[in-house]
Amino acid sequence: MIINKKTGMCKGFAIVTYVFPENAVAAFSALDGTIFKGRMLHVLAGDEKREPKAEIIDGVKSAFQKEKAAKLKANAGKAHSWNALFLGANAVADTLAAKLNVEKSDLLSGEGETSAGVRLALAETRLVRETREFLLAAGVCLDAFSRPAAKRSATVILVKNLPAGVEVDELQRMFERFGPIKRALMPPEGVSAIIEMDNTVDARNAFRALAYSRFRAQPLYLEWAPFDVFARSKAEESVEERPGCSNLEEETVKVQEETCERGALSREEKKRLRRSKKHREMEQHIKQEPEGGLENHQELAPDGEMVGETKQEEIREQKEKLQEENKSEDEEEGPSVGTTVFVKNLNFDTTDESLFKKFSSKFKVRSAIVSKKRDPSDPAKSLSMGFGFVKFYSTEDAQRALKEMQGILLDGHCLELKLSHREEAVDESRKRKSVSRLQQGDCTKIMVRNIPFQATRKELKQLFATFGELRAFRMPKKMGSSAEGHRGFGFVDFLTRADARRAFDALVHSTHLYGRRLVLEWAKEEESIEELREKALSNLSGDTKEMRKQKKRMKEIEKDLTAIDDD
Repeated sequence: MIINKKTGMCKGFAIVTYVFPENAVAAFSALDGTIFKGRMLHVLAGDEKREPKAEIIDGVKSAFQKEKAAKLKANAGKAHSWNALFLGANAVADTLAAKLNVEKSDLLSGEGETSAGVRLALAETRLVRETREFLLAAGVCLDAFSRPAAKRSATVILVKNLPAGVEVDELQRMFERFGPIKRALMPPEGVSAIIEMDNTVDARNAFRALAYSRFRAQPLYLEWAPFDVFARSKAEESVEERPGCSNLEEETVKVQEETCERGALSREEKKRLRRSKKHREMEQHIKQEPEGGLENHQELAPDGEMVGETKQEEIREQKEKLQEENKSEDEEEGPSVGTTVFVKNLNFDTTDESLFKKFSSKFKVRSAIVSKKRDPSDPAKSLSMGFGFVKFYSTEDAQRALKEMQGILLDGHCLELKLSHREEAVDESRKRKSVSRLQQGDCTKIMVRNIPFQATRKELKQLFATFGELRAFRMPKKMGSSAEGHRGFGFVDFLTRADARRAFDALVHSTHLYGRRLVLEWAKEEESIEELREKALSNLSGDTKEMRKQKKRMKEIEKDLTAIDDD
């Protein structure tokens, strides 16, 4: 649908693309001249989609380099490789050399106590801290960058990998070619920036055109910012506009509700905001009642009924209505894990409706789908594959269906039911390996992952010793490797909790060592000697034959589970 940039409304025409040409012909003949919301539709045949011309990139000669550059530009909108606080190593070196008033070659030389990699890592840590302080002062919500964003903004773009010495006016001129800009934020070091476009159409065009484009001989890294990146500043502005309101928390909730109406929040956040709003209205309605209960309302109405009783009945009905709405919202939520049942041995004539009717007669079913494939003889038709999936609203109904509906007849076929793990496998494949422990507690030991293999123990020790005195430092060695060989992770134990917290807060955001980002988390508490002895004793006292039988059973169960997943 084509949208007007200024008003955000539809221009009155749209483009529809079908997968198969015969479907487009059928829609053309069936819908041309029909009435839709009081207007007569006029359907025309469209031209073929014009493919964008290959961009000429300086220094790219081979076909492999051209193909890789095109692939990077096409995948620029995917969030799996985004890092909001990324700083280019070259820009970090230039900025640090300018601040220290030294030559860049002296900074990158191997002379001195610390290596060049440690110097750049510490310089990047300092620039990240200064960038965070600048963004906080500008009203940016930094919590939005710390958590994985389920919803991204459609107008705010993060610009990264900028060279040193870039001015904000230069960036504004580059983005203003695609439309007006609301605001542009750039830290004093000028190695990253935040650009907010006036509308979504201009922002999308700018993102597609400038992602991985050459800017002073190096590619631009663009990323869609989280949708609530300016949430704090909006809440503060709303408080300033309304002098009668002094509660920042209430204003923040109102701003979130306005954002919810625009569709920027997730389904869970919308549900929570709706419930909190209904409860606030109910409490306000009850508080407005005069004190004294029924004694102040024991007056007769014209029809002879007591006014107080009528008022209480109205409040009771509103509470019951609120509970019913909350219950209906729970039913509208998507199915949780373990609510999908895999159905085998279906008749090829069984349809989605008959499968749904069979299971909905006893349980509350969300959907029932028979898996189909395309008919080779007639691509417009589909053939049943003999199995399907039934989704329930609750895991209890799914478990009951496995017991009660096992072996039931449907269209002359005996059904075989198994619990499906298809959704779990898809969700796990999409998840990235995340940091599991971010709460310190009484821990002073930090686990460091993703350490580059060319980094030495001395360099890691120098990097962490900058923030406090170390009690112990350990990097597990790789089997059969040299003295400096390690397995890519290590443990740093500080003498005090304050030093450990200082190092963690400084290095956890975005610190790279030899091009790899260090991943930090608090190490698990070590087991005591008594617990280790008990564990060893239980392992030694166990029956070896029984343990072998258990392992064999576990392997058989794993094979069955993989077979179910494949089904």
